[in-house]
This record gives sequence, structure tokens and C-alpha cells, in this order.
Amino acid sequence: MDAEYDDIALNDDVDDQEIHDGQQSIRLRNIHPIESSSPSVWLRRIFCNSFVPFIGLFALCAFIGIGTPMIWNQIWKPNSNITIETDLRYDCQPLQPLFRQKCSEICKLDQLAKQDEISCYYRMERNEDLGDNFNLIPRYKIEKIDQFNYLLSLQNAPPFINDPNNDDLTKNPIIKSKLTLSIRYHNSNHSSVLIKPIDEDETLWTKHYDFNYQPHNQSIESKATITVENDLKNDYFQLKVRRNSTDARLFDMGSHTPFIFANGYIEITTLMINDIMYGLGQSNQPFRHNFSIPRKWNLFNQYHDNLTMNATSLFGSHPFYLGIDNPKQGNAYGVLLLNSFPMQAIINARPSLTLRTIGGHIELHFFFGPKPIDVIHQLQNFIHKPAMPPYWSLGFHMCHQQCSLPEFNKTIKKLQSLSIPIESDCGTSMKIINDHHKNQLNQFSEKLHNHNLRWISSNIPHLLSTPTADGSSTIDDQWKNKNLLLKENNNDDGDGKPYSGLIFGCKNSNVAQNQQSYFPDLFNPNGQNLYSKNELNINADGFILDWNIPVNLANGNHSCLSMLKQYKWNYYYFAQLNDKNPCLNLLLSSQSTNNQTIGSYISVHNLYGFQHSKIVYETQYRQKNQNKRPFIMSLSTFLGNGRFGGHLSIPINGTWEMLQFTMKQMLDFSLFGIPMTGFPVGGYKGFEREKNGNLMRQWYQFASMQPFMIAYNGFDEFETQFQPSLENTIRSSIKTRYRILPYLYTLFYHSAIDGDLVAQPLFIQFPTEIHTYKIQNQYMLGSALMITPSLEMDRSSILVHFPKGRWYDFYSGQIAWNNDYGQTELSVVNINIHLRGGHLIVQQEPLLSIEETRQKNPLQLYGGFDRQRQASGELYMDNGQEQFPAKRFLRIFFQAYYNNLTITIEQHEDYCRAMKNQIEKKYNTLLKSVKLCGIIEKPNPYSIDLYQIDTVHNGKEQLKKLRTISGTKFIQFDAKFGVLSFEIDLDLCSVPYSDTKISIFKFFLNWNYTKY
Repeated sequence: MDAEYDDIALNDDVDDQEIHDGQQSIRLRNIHPIESSSPSVWLRRIFCNSFVPFIGLFALCAFIGIGTPMIWNQIWKPNSNITIETDLRYDCQPLQPLFRQKCSEICKLDQLAKQDEISCYYRMERNEDLGDNFNLIPRYKIEKIDQFNYLLSLQNAPPFINDPNNDDLTKNPIIKSKLTLSIRYHNSNHSSVLIKPIDEDETLWTKHYDFNYQPHNQSIESKATITVENDLKNDYFQLKVRRNSTDARLFDMGSHTPFIFANGYIEITTLMINDIMYGLGQSNQPFRHNFSIPRKWNLFNQYHDNLTMNATSLFGSHPFYLGIDNPKQGNAYGVLLLNSFPMQAIINARPSLTLRTIGGHIELHFFFGPKPIDVIHQLQNFIHKPAMPPYWSLGFHMCHQQCSLPEFNKTIKKLQSLSIPIESDCGTSMKIINDHHKNQLNQFSEKLHNHNLRWISSNIPHLLSTPTADGSSTIDDQWKNKNLLLKENNNDDGDGKPYSGLIFGCKNSNVAQNQQSYFPDLFNPNGQNLYSKNELNINADGFILDWNIPVNLANGNHSCLSMLKQYKWNYYYFAQLNDKNPCLNLLLSSQSTNNQTIGSYISVHNLYGFQHSKIVYETQYRQKNQNKRPFIMSLSTFLGNGRFGGHLSIPINGTWEMLQFTMKQMLDFSLFGIPMTGFPVGGYKGFEREKNGNLMRQWYQFASMQPFMIAYNGFDEFETQFQPSLENTIRSSIKTRYRILPYLYTLFYHSAIDGDLVAQPLFIQFPTEIHTYKIQNQYMLGSALMITPSLEMDRSSILVHFPKGRWYDFYSGQIAWNNDYGQTELSVVNINIHLRGGHLIVQQEPLLSIEETRQKNPLQLYGGFDRQRQASGELYMDNGQEQFPAKRFLRIFFQAYYNNLTITIEQHEDYCRAMKNQIEKKYNTLLKSVKLCGIIEKPNPYSIDLYQIDTVHNGKEQLKKLRTISGTKFIQFDAKFGVLSFEIDLDLCSVPYSDTKISIFKFFLNWNYTKY
């Protein structure tokens, strides 16, 4: 079939050509010019060839000159009427209630904004779009002093501060017109920036931190560069931090983010390099923050007697976040805003992070990694490494809510009948009143110790008043006048009066009622001494610090309106802060210092629990004739609390939601340098655990693999915890925990010495595997064990992600995964534990207490080979309770290859000799057996040679054969699972005496396999 395309002919003289393409023919017409020289033709040619193109050119120029600006203005130029997406806005009036009817003329109002959306927001356009008289973003500009010190001058005041010149805090926050900025390089991995008012002492708000400030040296070659410069377009001050090796932007204020510094309100924003961020707790947010929608939460220590996920502020404040700037390379960084005032964090999808606080200075600390674990090490070098817990604290603890001494024998008998190990009775909170009372508590403590158990005393900081005959109440005179938190008098003398509120206390033996209570000033040295002397029972082996957030359960949601009335400009914000809290404009006692405006008690409220932990820790540490290691678990925490002890979130509900919350919190606190973290099994209260055995089953499984394991309320109150269907799960879970305690104790040793993490997210061990940054339902115990708990209701199976490497089922030793990465579906029977190839751990079969287990049962070495057929591990041993660092201890190193094993014993201060001479308590140091996974050949012959490695005078090592282990009685090989087990009965303390501080001794085992 032909298809013709006919052009309009200019003349009739045409030549036709046909081009054939296969079966289709296309006819083209060639057009020839007209050959003519007539005048009319000539004029027509001039007109067509010159005038028309000229007119067209003129029209084109007119269009370019006039049309382009019109199109630019209508299409490309930012339009002030265009609404910025709700997930990208910055709040223009953050101190006013929601659903505002108007906002500043330089801002935009979205009348249709939802309740959780920002309705009054900064326009993000250029200044000239609104005229010369309007400045859009509140910012400062730089007046440079030198390379590391700058003077900042106010450029644009915040729109919600109507009078920048006001000096009355009741009207507005007082804007600071002059600021100083100082850059400090502490070492190559740690730098800081301090922004403060020009007339304030830089140490004004840091005196209670006691952190490890390194001298700053400007000549240090830092791994990142901090720049302070004015934006070229708007002359705005900008702070940027970039990694030198990759030029990655770790902190960037950008050009259109607000920066506000006022007495009463401070705000700074950074544009994030990506949306991978963890930290900024204690919060109800996911472990990895979700930037897809705007989110806001508070960093403010607030008590909850019935915690739910709706709470926007929790028990602790940890203003530190970990970011990942290059997940493919595993590069990470950390940022700490060191400030103890109430703080608020806001994220949006830009992605950006805004931090607000109502006082103090902006003291930003940057940690440059480059790996995530490096960032945590650098943070802990600054805030101090965690405390080493006593060995017994790693066991299972049973607590109660009684106000008097518990029915101890009933609890013990129940536990013994179930063959469940237990370590302590906890919860009894009683101070010594007289000698008779002291003898009672001594007998109680002695009774516990006779059962190899400890007593953890529950301690509260508030002082309950004593009722008098006329119905009034009093407290001890030594507290009343000078050592309590104070409330301002209305008199002109300015003296304060003790502040009191209502709180639960025990008036009778077992009845908890609301009582009037007073709060000691723990920042006053006299108050500290009184508290440690009168309120702490030195007979206790440890302390649970509960209720250590000053709280008032009276007067509904707003227990104190004085601050709201005083600072009406911030009514909405302070209304949130005063929910069940004491008046945040309290004064510290007369002997405390620095009663600043918005800065007396409110400046240290978040530090109250931190100070409580510090006092109890130092009191335990100073006890005469008791070389005991302090053990403290605190409800309220601040960054750095780990140096004194751990965190126990007590008042949580027994719900599935809270079970998942405990997983997130455990990982959060690991990043904050508080590895000893725990949550009551099944929650502290709630009915779901009583009617849902599956919740209790999965909670016990998960709690058994947390750093701290505790259950509340006792066996006598909730028998449903121990239904026959649950007993096997509970017993198996707790015994699995006890079996790995030698390994867990070694992890805590490295946490205290090196700052390593105990429970840690997968990306700590696998920083270059991008998928691990998304995983929030698995974690590692150290580097050897991967835990995958089941945290959801009605799940019969669970997906397990295996990072690159070889993985073994912990219970059977069978290879579970041997590829680069992957997922598999496993049945939920026991908690899912996988042993990582290339690692060896030490185990110990459990008895009914840790003390009994350590004395009677031998040790077992268990591990699996990686693809290079190697594995290594370590064991740390000391007496488990003396003050740390211990004077005498053992470190045993294991290095296995496919057909041999080397054991290196590092002995400090002749630990073994001290045990033999009963200077130290005698613990079992017999290594009974070795179990190795990943074997594909059976041993041949069934024999293993044991050698002693001696070092001769020239420094060389020589083998001295001790014995041969042979026969299937002592050596077993499971070909189905690929597991080789053998008994060696090697006493790790069968080493010669040494007068040196550190002595090294080695053993070597060798065997062969069948040749194919």
C-alpha cells in the first residue's frame, strides 16, 4: 500500500521521486525555485524575505523584554501567597496556644491547619519580595573578632517579641542583642561551640555537670571544620560543621531557619544531611526518628504514675543525637546540646531539627566518629564511662509494693518450688529511726544473705511530714529552714518558705495514701550531707531511686499557676511543664547559689535525679570498712547518669505497646552511656498481663536478655504470672540468662573500661550494611549474640535479618545462615538467639543464685567458627562486688582455629593465690568443656593434646605436653549440626604464683580431622 505526502506547490514544475522501503512506497516532491525577473516578483521577494523576518525579530525582542518577566513573576518567582507544605514549616509564634486567629504580618497564617500542624509560620521567600521594611527570619549577623571568637549582633528580632527593648520578663522573653560565639577544638574527634550573652559567665550553667572538659587547643588538626560566616544574600549568621574527608555537612543552620536567643526562649535549627538520626530522649518517639511528618517532643524530666505512649515528656533528659552522614561507608557523628533547662525537639521532612530551650547557653559538642561506636566512645570520654555493676545485680530480681517488710519466706518458698534463680528482694523503703529499728533491718538483711540473696532498698528523695495532734504536720527542724526547695514569699523580705505538695506515702503499715511532702535541696552541700546521713540505709546492698522527680499529685493538672501568671507570654508552654510538677519557679535553698531569672530551680530540675544518684553513689562509695561496689538504679536521669548506675523505668503499663517501648528505650539508653537498663516484666500495673499469658511469656523472654531483669508485685499478688503454661517459659528464660552471665559480666567490664555498648543496635557491629539502620526489633548483646525478641501479639513466627557472616542457632549450634545477608522465618518457642560466627563466649550452668553458681559450677567455652575457620573470645573474672576497678582479677583470652585452641590467662595481683588463701572468695575457675560449632569433619583420632606454653630465657615459646584427652566419652561430634564438644577439665587458676603485678600464662590444645 502506498502512502502519499503532497506538499503545496509553488509552481507546477515538479519532479516526482519514489522511495521504496520494503513493501511501502513513499512519494516525495522536490520543490524548485521560480526563475523570474519581473518587478512585481522582485518587490514581493523583498517584502517576503526582509520585512516579515524583521517584524518577527521585533516581536521576539518585545516578548523577551516584556513577556519573560511576566512569566517569571507568575511561574518561577516565589509567591508569598503560596502555602508552604505543612511538613516544612517553622513556627512563627511558638509561645501561643494552638488554633491562632492571627499571626505576625511577616508570617503566614493557615486557617485550615490541623491541630498538630503549624498554622503560623515563617515565609521562606527573599526579603525584597515583601519590601525593604520587612525582614523575614529572626537571625544575627557577625562582627568578627578573630578566627575562633565572634561577636554576633541582632539582625532581625523574633516577630512574637513585640518590644525587643523591654526589660520585664513578665511581658516578653528578653531578646539578647549581643552574643559571643567561641569555637573550641578539644581533640581531633571532639569540638564544641559556645554561644552566650556577651555579659554572662560561660560556666554559669555548667557547674553541676562535672564532665571531662579537655583543654581546647586551636592548633589541633580536627577531623571536621567549623565555619562561622554571614550569608551572602541576607547577611545572616550561619554555623556549619563539615567532615574534612568527605565534605559531609554535619551541622548547617542554612539561610532560612530561625535563630533566637532570649532570656526565656532559645531556638536553633540545623538542616540534616539525611533522615538517619537516633537519640534525643527520653521520648516516646521511635528508636530511629521518623522525619516523614512533623514531630515534636519534650526533653523534660516528668513523673508519670501510669506511663502511656501519649506522654510527650518522660522521666529523663538526654539532649544528644547520633546521625549517620554516609551509611554506605558507615560514617557517623554525634551532637550534644549541653543544657539542663526544659528542652523541646522538633523535626520536619526538610529534613531539619529544631532545638528549643527556655534558658542557659547554647553549648554544642560535636563528635566526629567516624564509626557509630567511635562516636559513643568519644561521648563517654566526655560525660564519663558507665559504672561497673556488681555481679549479683545481673541476676533476676523480685520486688514488691509493700510499705513494710515483705513476706519473705513465702516468696522464697514459691521460687524454690519452681526452681527459678533469684538474686534479691527489693522495694522495702525504710530509714533507720532508732536502734531497735536498726536491729530489725540488720536481721532482715542477714536473713537474705543467708540465702545468697541481696537487699535492694527503694529510696525516695521527698520527706514525708509527721502528723501532729492538732491535725497539722511538721518535718524535722534540721530540714525545715535552710535545706529544702523554697517557694517565694509575697513579703518584701524575699525569703522563701519550704515548698510542699501531696504525694503518695505510707501512713500505716501497708496503706499508701496522699501525704504532705517536702523536697530537699540536693544541690546544697548541707542538704546532701543530711540526706546521706538520715535517709539512706547503709545495710542495703543497692538502691532503686524512685520518685526522684519532684512531683505534686494535688490540684489536678496544674499544680502551680504562679509561673504561668508571672510569664503570661508563655502560658501555653509553661502549662505543659507544670503538669503534676512543683512550681518551676521555686528557689533553691538559701545556701545554694545563682538564683537567676528563669534559672533557679527550673535550671536544675532535669538534674535532680542525676544529683540524687550522685549523692547515693558517693555515700555508698565512702562507707567505712565496706569495700562494696555501689549499685544504683534511678528512675530520673540526665546525660552522664551512667557513671553512677543504671535506669529503671518503673511505672509502666503491662501492654503490648509498652513491651515494644522497652525495646526502644533499652537501645536509646545504650547510646546515652547508661547500659544498665531495665523495665519491670509485665509492667508495673495494668490488666492485660493478668488476662494474657502470651504477653507475659514474651515479656519474660525479652526481659531475660535485657541488661537488667526485674519483676514487680511479687508472686503472691499476681499468680497468673505463674500459670502452669508459663512456668516452663519463665524457668527456661531465666536459666538461659544465668547461663550467659560470665559473658554478660565481661561485656559490662568493657563498657566500664572502654565505653563499649552492652545491648546495642545492629548498626554498631555492622555500620556499612545499610539495612541495619532500619532495624528496630533486633539487637546485639556485645559482638557475639544477636537477639530477636517477639514483641507483637498473636505472632507464631518472626522474621530475622542476618547481617553478613555466619550465624548459628544458639540452642542447637546448627548453622542458621551462611550468606552475605538475608532473612529467615523462625518459630517463636524460646527467644531467638543467634551466635555470631568467629566468636567464643563462656557459660556456666545455673543454680538458684549467682553466688551458688559461681562457687559450685564449672565454666564452659562455647562458640562457632567464621568462614575463615577462626573464633575468639574473652572472660573477665573478679570477686564481683569490690569497688571498681578491682585490685585482683583475671582476664582470659581464647583464640581458636579449626584444629587448635590457645588459652591465655592474664592474672592481676595474683588473683588465684588470693582465692586459695581465702583473701578472696573462692569461685570455680575450672574450664570443664569446650563446644565448637561449624565443624564439617569428624576428629580422627578422637584425641586432643593439651600443652602448656612456656617462655624460655630468649623470649621464645615452647610447648610442654600435659596430657592427651581421648575417647568418645570425652569427645563427641554431632555430624548433623556440625558441633564438636570435648571435656578438658582445665583449671584456669592452675598457674604458678607470681609477685609481679601482671602475669601471663598460656595453654594450647591441638587435634586433627578425617582426611577426605
